[in-house]
Amino acid sequence: MRMRKSALIAALLCCMSMAAQVPVLVQYAWNDSTTAESLKRAFKQWRQKGATGVCLDAGTDCQRIALAARLAHEAGLEYHAWVSTLAQKGLPKEWYTVSRMGQNAGERPVYGAENTTLDPRNREVHKYLARTLEQIAAIKDVDVVQLGYARYAGVMLPQGLSAAYGLTMNGEFAPADYCYCADCTRIFQDATGMDILSVADPSKIAAWAQFRCDALTDLVNELCTIVHAQGKRVAADVWPGPGSDARRMVRQEWEKWDVDAVCPLNYNDFYTEQPSWIGLATREETRAVQGKDVDVYSGLMVCTDWEHKTDGLGTKRAGLVPSQMRDAIVGSITNGAAGVRLYAPEGMTEAHWNAVAQALQEAREAVSDKPLSRAEAAKAKEDVCQEFIASIAPETQKIMKEHAVHVGDRTMRLHWSTFGQAPADGRTLWISLHGGGGVAYREDNIQQWTNQWRLYEPKEGIYLCPLSPVDAWNMWCQADADEFYHKIILMAVAQLGVNPDKVYILGYSAGGDGVWRVGPRMADNWAAASMMAGHPGDVRLENLRNTPFMVWCGANDAAYQRNTLDAERLQELDSLRRDDPEGYVHGGQIVPGMGHWMMRADTAAIPWMEQYRRNPYPKRIVWQQEEVLRPSFYWVSAPKKELARYKQVRLHVEGNTIVLDRCDYSSVTLWLNDELVNLDKRVKVVCKGRTLFDGKLPRTRRNLLRSVLDREDTSYAFPSCVNVKVD
Repeated sequence: MRMRKSALIAALLCCMSMAAQVPVLVQYAWNDSTTAESLKRAFKQWRQKGATGVCLDAGTDCQRIALAARLAHEAGLEYHAWVSTLAQKGLPKEWYTVSRMGQNAGERPVYGAENTTLDPRNREVHKYLARTLEQIAAIKDVDVVQLGYARYAGVMLPQGLSAAYGLTMNGEFAPADYCYCADCTRIFQDATGMDILSVADPSKIAAWAQFRCDALTDLVNELCTIVHAQGKRVAADVWPGPGSDARRMVRQEWEKWDVDAVCPLNYNDFYTEQPSWIGLATREETRAVQGKDVDVYSGLMVCTDWEHKTDGLGTKRAGLVPSQMRDAIVGSITNGAAGVRLYAPEGMTEAHWNAVAQALQEAREAVSDKPLSRAEAAKAKEDVCQEFIASIAPETQKIMKEHAVHVGDRTMRLHWSTFGQAPADGRTLWISLHGGGGVAYREDNIQQWTNQWRLYEPKEGIYLCPLSPVDAWNMWCQADADEFYHKIILMAVAQLGVNPDKVYILGYSAGGDGVWRVGPRMADNWAAASMMAGHPGDVRLENLRNTPFMVWCGANDAAYQRNTLDAERLQELDSLRRDDPEGYVHGGQIVPGMGHWMMRADTAAIPWMEQYRRNPYPKRIVWQQEEVLRPSFYWVSAPKKELARYKQVRLHVEGNTIVLDRCDYSSVTLWLNDELVNLDKRVKVVCKGRTLFDGKLPRTRRNLLRSVLDREDTSYAFPSCVNVKVD
């Protein structure tokens, strides 16, 4: 029995070695008993257990940091110098944040002594932190400067954590709402004309929240510049999100930070969630930095008193027990995390480490770079897509149950009806946008919404009418519209049996305005689109090359020149079609004798659209950025930092050669499958006579997983990719 146990441990350690490509950081703090010998022992043990790096809090003591960093390197570990950026003690009183209640955080911190938060807008704080981090970054063996506590105190806390403090929170907690110091309130008033101290409920003022988010972003980016100048990388501890928690709870818009890595504190017990929640949180986090060169390390809390876990949430009983390590680690890695960081490794038992070893091996296999045959890639795609659909079940079930989608602080209510029998290839989804707009009463837009329920009747499909979350003339042209539609499609695919290649969008009046915008901008999402009685504004139509599009307007609908402008856009589509006869399929009519109401002539759009399916893999693409920037379009991705309105990529496929006819970016990533090119042969990428790539591209499970996570669309799961430098 003892021999079998030894063999098992040896096998697990071997697995850990094989899984070394999945970075595992351990977090530790220098304490009164820490010595060079104790660090050597700990570092050796962690390295043997499979850790690849250590994130150590030695304060700002450069001697301690230098010693620990040297010993970490001797043990074969990467060294992250963890610095409590804004939670510091013993500094000048005027450097600290001030709460809404007038309390100075340096003297009376909320929640306890660890929340002595500095003011990120204070210039003396900037100078102090710049000097400190420059000294730390200059230490030879420091690989990464880790910004801990780069945030305000939690103005809201997750349910489990607030319960641990004996608090019930239904909104912002005024004693934890910082910074109301004289300088910050004056700067805000100078910028906005608003005296925030005279506002009854500052939590309702979006500009005030943004003001503090911007203060953090400015500070972090300044510190990144300083550390990068020393040739070192920067990572930051962040709260989950950023949209779900970090922004509203601690003012972190960390997707805007110039860091090289983030470590979201995905402590599921604080949110009263199961370990499976960690994978969902990680997917949101990796999508937040999609297109940026930023790694995500999922922060996992280890339960140090796990045998008494069920006794209730406390500091020692929060965290993962051995049986939960698998869901946490595999969920993190398969949802896009580059690695994991373990908090409280000194409390980990052999049971914990064995569970970590097994989970890492499973995660490694799930993101394998092993080359696949065409048949193996097809099977892997099927598995990856099934796993993805299963992983989004909790959030899509919530949308279906509530008949509502939430994005930020906005809610979009949904109503849908089902028509016909479900075809073998899946249901059709019709997203139908109502009219109305900047009305005097919310009830007016609700009436328009309920009218839309009965306006069109397809032979088959889910006919879904969203209620605009805002009452404005441009209600369907808001920047967050793309995310709302994306979540609607996810729900319909996962819960209602919709085929993602059979999604159509249409809208009337103000809804038509919205279709003019999202039809071209999100063209790679639609099987077809139809605009009824809307105003085109300054929209461009180039993106519609592969998306059938209809234009309907009454010939007498002269308000805002809708009739003449829509007629001009039809002519523009005619011209595009003449220049590119295989693209720009379109139809519609400027209906004679009709005003804004076309007496249902426009219902002809339904059977016209029904004949089309989305082609996710067109061999000619025209992609132009519009007012809402998107990092991917069909099978092309561009660097997120370079996105700007009107930038273009134009390309086409000739056999096994991809020709970049125009590219306004320094590089692009081309996601490929065997429907686009023959991956068993060499693939060539050329631009203006120059060969950018010429070689074989492997099919891998990692690429399938990366692409489906990036796009959250099973039709965009690609087994191969190539990034080409254009400049």
